[in-house]
Amino acid sequence: MAPFYKHIDFSRYVALGDSLTAGYKDGALFYDGQVHSFPFLLAQQFKCIFNQPLMDPDSPGIGFFGNSRLILKKGIENSPSKILYLAPHGDLKALTKNIYSLQEPFNNLGLPG
Repeated sequence: MAPFYKHIDFSRYVALGDSLTAGYKDGALFYDGQVHSFPFLLAQQFKCIFNQPLMDPDSPGIGFFGNSRLILKKGIENSPSKILYLAPHGDLKALTKNIYSLQEPFNNLGLPG
């Protein structure tokens, strides 16, 4: 008898969830976090098509409070490292774009917040 997983069809995969599902990382939603989200990594393992509503790769991201993503700035000589925002404000214009009409239906339906 074949193992049960031999009959599973991984050609379609939809992820539902929260901020972690969407790719929220470093205090904001941004491109690098999205392409390293666990649903995207699973889809690569499943070898299936996986459409996500991706942020612009050059965007500083957008956080819950309109902030950008956090970065670690290494201190010089004996000064300590600091956690700073990448930009003074997050990418607020990302919230005004209707990207759904430009792409296929999405497989990642994670919602930050």
